[in-house]
Amino acid sequence: MIFVVMDTLRADRTSLCGYERPTTPTLERLREAGAAVACGAVAPGSWTLPSHASFFTGQSVAVHEAHFAGEGEVIRAMTIRPLDDRFETLAESMAARGYQTAGVSANPVLAAATGLDRGFAVWRVASRFGSWYGSGLIAPLRAVLRSLEPDRPLFLFVNVADAHDPWGPVPAGIDWLPETRPGLFYFALRDGRIDRNGIWQRYVRGEMTPPEDAALRVRVERLYDFAVHRADRTLAAVLAEVEAYGWTRRGMRLVVASDHGEFLGEHGLLRHGRYLYEGNNRVPLLVLDSDGAPALPDRLSALEVFALAREGRRPAEPQPSHAVAFPDRLWTSQSDGRVGGSTSAALWLGDEKLLWMDGETRRYDLARDPDERRPLAVGDHPGLETLTRLVEEVKSSKAQAAPAVDPELLERLRAAGYLE
Repeated sequence: MIFVVMDTLRADRTSLCGYERPTTPTLERLREAGAAVACGAVAPGSWTLPSHASFFTGQSVAVHEAHFAGEGEVIRAMTIRPLDDRFETLAESMAARGYQTAGVSANPVLAAATGLDRGFAVWRVASRFGSWYGSGLIAPLRAVLRSLEPDRPLFLFVNVADAHDPWGPVPAGIDWLPETRPGLFYFALRDGRIDRNGIWQRYVRGEMTPPEDAALRVRVERLYDFAVHRADRTLAAVLAEVEAYGWTRRGMRLVVASDHGEFLGEHGLLRHGRYLYEGNNRVPLLVLDSDGAPALPDRLSALEVFALAREGRRPAEPQPSHAVAFPDRLWTSQSDGRVGGSTSAALWLGDEKLLWMDGETRRYDLARDPDERRPLAVGDHPGLETLTRLVEEVKSSKAQAAPAVDPELLERLRAAGYLE
């Protein structure tokens, strides 16, 4: 059983899901080989840690509580909650069934200190973003595959992180994208301190002129699209290694999902996390199984990854499509309070979406308003009761005292730009 997370992959930028640029030919080939595909899956969290914790436990973010942790309604302190050991993980479940378990992550946030390594006999994680992109992921993966016992069943987890910044340039000679220089669209350091006049800060504070804004969005979209393409090529290389070591000859189940998307200028935002708009939470989900892939509706919760990976089928009771996001003091401080201070919960019901943010509930008709610009009256919406229960869980989770956090995890999060 192979579970791959294509980190930072939003569905609407994949050719698998109809995007006009040929960003994901590997995913398309998997569909042609018989994989079931959902292009409207909802990531359960807004960034790496909470979504992976949901994938590994089958629990919503408000229940497993591995996320940013604020203190009270006014943010006074911020820390990170690792995954609590009261939840059995997917790897622990598979190990109990006799599977050998191994994980390789190009995303450095998935350090052992997150608790996500529980149940894995082998756990290898990159030390920084970019070091295990592309071919850099293959050497550690190959070393892990060499160490396995060929006669025992395997549960392998791989995080492919090429679509996560920092993005490299678009080189010359790509027939569907012009050559594009790279750029740092998140926090930049000046004399060891965050440059408060960097591109990210100016953009989210609304300080760019309309021409600057338009030019930046074009550049960001090109770089992201090519990063998605690179991630797709890395996925092909990962699957080739798995095949070379013989794991596909005895039959294989492959689940491919994403933990979140990426903001490309929508709603005045760049990067990902902290908010539950469609660009951040609408992700693809793919299942290929030698025993026959289960039918997938186009819209479903990516929480179902847990059952799909463990059992090869959807849960008997489909998970509600909902997501949770918590505040980030660093975003708030660097944007002069413009972004990052929201606590959010969202519920998707077909084309309807209920979004609770900053104590206010909004309703969107995504078929008519895919950009979420025209909130509608909520009224007596049938999803309100479910959303209210989720909001209460969110408030309870947020109010919990923050635990002590492993210094290694804090250092990795600082290096990734999640903390000061």
